[in-house]
Amino acid sequence: MNNISKRLTTLFDKHDIVFWYDDEGKLKDEFDSVELEAKKLMIDNNEFGIKYEILDAPKDSKFLVYSDKKEPEARDNWLLDLQLKSYIFSADRVSMILNDLGIDIVYKPLVANHIEFFRAKKRMEYFAKLLEAMEDEHTILLKMIATLLKCDVAIEPMVIKLLERDELFDELVKYKLDSFFWKIIQKRYNYTQDSPTIKDFGYKLLQNHFYSFVDKQKCLLNKEAILFVKNWMDSTTHSKSFKKLSKDIQQELSIELQVKECDFEGMLECDTYEVCEQYVLSTLLKMLLEEKVQSDTTIEICKKRELSFWYSGYQNIYRAIISAIKLKDLVKNTPLDIRDFDSGIQEYAHNYFKIDYHYRRYVNFANKSEHLDILKELNTRIEDIYLNDYLRVINDKWQPFVRDYQKASLAYQKDFYQNVVSPILQNRQKVFVIISDALRYECGVELKNNISGLNRFDAIIEPLVGALPSFTQLGIASLLPHKRLSFEGSDDSVSVDATSSKGSKNRDQILKRYHPKSVYIDSQSFLGFSRDSGRVFVKEHNVIYIYHNEIDATGDKRESEYKVFEAVASTLNSIEKIIKQITNLNGTNIYITSDHGFLYQNSATLESEFCKVAKPTNSKKFNRRFIISDSIEPDNCLDIYDASTFYIDSQDKIALAKSINKIRVQGGGHRFVHGGASLQEMVIPLISIKKRRKDDVKSVDVSAIPISKITTNSLIVSFYQEEPVSQKIKPLKLKVAFYSQDGHLISNTQVYNFDSQDTYERNREIKLQFDLKQNANDYSGEDIKLVMKKLIDESNEEPIYKEYSIKLQLTFANDFDDF
Repeated sequence: MNNISKRLTTLFDKHDIVFWYDDEGKLKDEFDSVELEAKKLMIDNNEFGIKYEILDAPKDSKFLVYSDKKEPEARDNWLLDLQLKSYIFSADRVSMILNDLGIDIVYKPLVANHIEFFRAKKRMEYFAKLLEAMEDEHTILLKMIATLLKCDVAIEPMVIKLLERDELFDELVKYKLDSFFWKIIQKRYNYTQDSPTIKDFGYKLLQNHFYSFVDKQKCLLNKEAILFVKNWMDSTTHSKSFKKLSKDIQQELSIELQVKECDFEGMLECDTYEVCEQYVLSTLLKMLLEEKVQSDTTIEICKKRELSFWYSGYQNIYRAIISAIKLKDLVKNTPLDIRDFDSGIQEYAHNYFKIDYHYRRYVNFANKSEHLDILKELNTRIEDIYLNDYLRVINDKWQPFVRDYQKASLAYQKDFYQNVVSPILQNRQKVFVIISDALRYECGVELKNNISGLNRFDAIIEPLVGALPSFTQLGIASLLPHKRLSFEGSDDSVSVDATSSKGSKNRDQILKRYHPKSVYIDSQSFLGFSRDSGRVFVKEHNVIYIYHNEIDATGDKRESEYKVFEAVASTLNSIEKIIKQITNLNGTNIYITSDHGFLYQNSATLESEFCKVAKPTNSKKFNRRFIISDSIEPDNCLDIYDASTFYIDSQDKIALAKSINKIRVQGGGHRFVHGGASLQEMVIPLISIKKRRKDDVKSVDVSAIPISKITTNSLIVSFYQEEPVSQKIKPLKLKVAFYSQDGHLISNTQVYNFDSQDTYERNREIKLQFDLKQNANDYSGEDIKLVMKKLIDESNEEPIYKEYSIKLQLTFANDFDDF
């Protein structure tokens, strides 16, 4: 069956009468040979007879009426009345295309003008799938372009596709669609050029977006063009192509020179080009170093830049700046006063630790920053503030009270087993103890906060007075059950009731000596248990000590000590995994502690800053921070104590480097040290964990302040964060925009992370600006939707969080409201 037969057969499924006018009779043979259920009639001066036969035929009769001449004018057409209620078939190329596609005959000139477009079978099939019942000339041409570009039938995806691959525009030229395309672009974006090109249009789009922030008078395109660029930047699918074009234009138009002439305030929200981000950052850093900007203002700017397109490439610098500000403010506003031994420990545990915390965060972010050179001057400034205005000052003041070590009313590390483990055993319960080597107190606070933020977990922290000297052998021995600690060998190994505590095997035996169903295991082995093997293991033991060593192992090596703060971050994650493993094995009574803390400075210690102390001939330990020997020569750099001062049963003397001083020794690192009596080394955390039965973590609730009606193309919407972010109330990142009821985006999109910790309600209100697109006019007089969608980390899902219905009532004056 040929195409004509197929088409006619299909037509008779819907029509009883089909007229076929074959100008010049070129297809007469086709008419004669076609086989149909319909009766074939040929017009040959027999119109009256044909009319009579058709009208007299039974109701369900079908007729194909053929003429080898062109269709007569209406006034000369004797069969016009029948023809008006029938289908007119044409078998010329254009008509066949119209028939195959189901396009109205009135669009025959359009198809004829673009006949080359319809010659490819695959292209016809793709185009046919886009067609709908009611098409007009505009939608047909638009779908022809969508077919060529293989994209959605909308202007924005077409423009993006052409900007990504401008060679595709040759296809539009080839099939005579370029003029139509530029008419649409002119109407939509106000782009008018005598000789328009895709490249020039791309340049105009980005420059228009740039000028909308820094100099609106130079904007050549309209707001719709600005919204298009914003949507392009926000697109997860196409943002890479925006980045490429932006970088190309930045270089070709020397945007850096233009940016230098811009006002800083105007640049604060501009993110068209990467150099805009660099300008904001460099200017902000300069103002910060010159103390020309308030702390709150700086933090607000950093937060605002989180919404910038280029933020991810500079986020560690912004985070470093925020940590630097918080550190500076804390050092400036925290009284560094110590009255006695207890007050020193308590002040550190409640206040001073925050400075160490922000210093660690600053160093971590600065080390990971995407452009290291930009922070050089700030690095020097922060290092100076931390070391000279805080670390040395506080430990100089603390140093005299170390001699009162035995006067503390606070809990000692040496009493841990007796005070914590024994009572649980007496209640016939199991206990898990995680010992993280060198987990200093400020790291413990962060860990405690992280755990408290986990669903169904609560954690509390208290400081323990750590063993002195603050090193691993003594710290772990102090956490084991014991009556007496001593130095009995020729080295720094510590004996527990006359038994060496060096190594996991000895520690395991010491635990078993006090309680047979005890075990000392390393964290990797514990995490390696399956659910079944782990439950068997837990069932066999009542006291489980789990030793984790990453911070100390990293810091003690000169080649890796600069990564110690990275090791802290990794350690916190690892300990959370250990906790989850314990709870998966039905474990409760979980405690986390440490053997000692540490001191760290990111700058290298100069040779002149080391204390030159003579090494005793019979020393058991000669360390950067302490010496153990039976005879130690006095030195201005050292404080010398009897071992018994620190509850160690030994005739040895212990020398501790004063304050944060370091003893010059061969080899080893000098950024990361421990062993002395600084607050950072000897105050260690004790974290106790409880598991709850019910979910107790949620995201903050965010509401839009109600709007009854929208009358302008540009508006401000207020959003209110119902409660401050806390350990159990998490931030919520939302993507917000206006949509029509049938789901069309009709405004720009705003993304905001609602993460305020402010307890003052008014400070949790956020105002975001929205600009309606041109297509919003189509919905004036109707209800539209303000849609809030949740953004989920590492997922493309965007579930709807809340919707608000609002009346859109635009006036004609808004048509002129561009800039």
